[in-house]
Amino acid sequence: MRCMNNLIQGLLIIGIWGMTSISGMADESEAAVTLLYDHYSTQDAGVVPGARFAAYTYTKNMTRVERGGRTDFIDYTNLVLYRYFQTSDECRIYRLLASDFVVSDLGIEDQAMHAKMLDIGSVEVVKVATQEKRVREYPVQDKKVIWGGQAAVHRTVTEPAIVMYGQLFSPMVNDYSVTTVIDRIDDLFRLAASHEAVYRVNPLLRRLDPLGLLGGLQGIPVKIRTEEFVEEFRDIRYAGGSAEIVLPASCHLSK
Repeated sequence: MRCMNNLIQGLLIIGIWGMTSISGMADESEAAVTLLYDHYSTQDAGVVPGARFAAYTYTKNMTRVERGGRTDFIDYTNLVLYRYFQTSDECRIYRLLASDFVVSDLGIEDQAMHAKMLDIGSVEVVKVATQEKRVREYPVQDKKVIWGGQAAVHRTVTEPAIVMYGQLFSPMVNDYSVTTVIDRIDDLFRLAASHEAVYRVNPLLRRLDPLGLLGGLQGIPVKIRTEEFVEEFRDIRYAGGSAEIVLPASCHLSK
């Protein structure tokens, strides 16, 4: 088994390869669902619809998260995260832990690293008592998402943080305005439930893939506010059952 340190750092391959592409296919009976959001910095005066966007596309086996110049592809069947940078055509590939992962198989140091990952990956959703309101015509309930609360409890002198999938994760609190009236929301809840075993052993995926938060939020985010950016729901789109998520050629994983 790979040591936990390799899994925490996660990097397997950085490739700029040929033009062959591979794909994460949805079952032909399943539609691909895309949630589109206007995306802007918290430093901006306001949102200019369509100027910048974030898109979350879901099939039965894979999620694609597009934001700025980076796209994450999360393959829940093969347990791989592909992080693709459009400008450089660079793809970084990270292995995810399997749901039957056994912590006791690790050494002492790696067990401590795994425990730290679980602490920082912890999530708590708190309902905010507000009057009935609407965001972009949707009735919403405001909620706060507390990321890494367990790490804050166990913190020492230094701020708790961990590097995973090539980025730094630390405790934070984000604001969500959530609705339950999005068309075919039950399809997304079922899909989220099917990935729950993966989220439990890879909890930081919930920060990358909003699907991992649906159970706690009990709805779809219409507005998300973090320290760095704001996203406001724009549209939901469905593709046919034969739709697929296609990986860039540089994300082809060598066997």
